[in-house]
Amino acid sequence: MNRLARHGLAAAMVLAWPMACGGSGLAPLSGPVAEGNAVAEMSKRLCRQWRECDCGEAAGVQLSNCETGMRFAFQAWQEDAQELGLAFDGECLTRKLNAMLERGCTPLDPFDVGFRCSQDACAVYSGSATEGESCDGSFGSSNCTPGLACQGTCEDQCGGRGGVLGEGDRCLDDMGALGTCRPPLLCDPQSMLC
Repeated sequence: MNRLARHGLAAAMVLAWPMACGGSGLAPLSGPVAEGNAVAEMSKRLCRQWRECDCGEAAGVQLSNCETGMRFAFQAWQEDAQELGLAFDGECLTRKLNAMLERGCTPLDPFDVGFRCSQDACAVYSGSATEGESCDGSFGSSNCTPGLACQGTCEDQCGGRGGVLGEGDRCLDDMGALGTCRPPLLCDPQSMLC
């Protein structure tokens, strides 16, 4: 398992929002989150929203010790990103945290192209790996250049190869996969369609 993915489950909840809960009553952030405040801000906001939405246990962290557990997980994730020399984007983190507030307690479909290509689908930590290069990390934090997501290799999530595809979409060509078929769809190698 790569270094960023080791601590990525808890961080992914904030950075990729696969199971967002919200409605915390917190005010939206007005400027970029400083890297030194990122762990505390993510922990506080995510845990408050989990409590208010009654989201229960996540990543092995119970609500009674949510902030302590999340701080530990986010700190380890942040340290890995820093050791890899990745660049921090405080504006991206602000967009993600504010988007969580706006969504309230509505769960999200992480395979929805609109979600994956929204303004808050940025990487809080990013590097210099270009499209098609192998990568370390996940959707919300990797050594890929900004605008690309790590799926084993750096991929464009919003166009070209690497996007999430619907039923009937072309998923293969002579060069390989064009994207990922939205589960439970599979890519048919004969028709090359989802």
